[in-house]
Amino acid sequence: MVNMMKWMLFAIFIFDAFATDTVIFNQAIWLGEWTCFDNAAFVTALLDAGAINAVKAELVKKKILKFTFEAWGDNGFCITNQEGIKHDGVTHGATGHAPKTKLFKGGDVMVTFEEGNVITIVITNDKYVVTVKRFDNDGSTHKMHFKFEGKKNGKASECILIMNKTG
Repeated sequence: MVNMMKWMLFAIFIFDAFATDTVIFNQAIWLGEWTCFDNAAFVTALLDAGAINAVKAELVKKKILKFTFEAWGDNGFCITNQEGIKHDGVTHGATGHAPKTKLFKGGDVMVTFEEGNVITIVITNDKYVVTVKRFDNDGSTHKMHFKFEGKKNGKASECILIMNKTG
């Protein structure tokens, strides 16, 4: 009987240790303004995926990608892009609709936060699936991985940008 109790307690401990959906996440390290001064890889990925044409590529090359993260509750964000479009309630498990911007058509959104301070945002519309993953945040820089998948044209492309904390 004692051995059975020990095994039951051990099983409960193992279950508790591995069966949690709580993600350890450092909100504070993301807060502030993040800027990418060289978006050439981003433009190339958009062209390769057929998401933009050469004329639009010239306009995108001149843009500086900038995102401002503000706290939303204890573990989420308001993210404002360089166009001034603000996305409130960016939290783990959040779903919603991304508005149309100058570059993207908008679409359905799913957000996940992962161990190691990783933020993944997937935007799906009738033409594309765009996956944006932010990771390797050391407080002054982080990486931003874009993956573009064409639903109609079958093309796919991806790139990694370095975002610098500028504010």
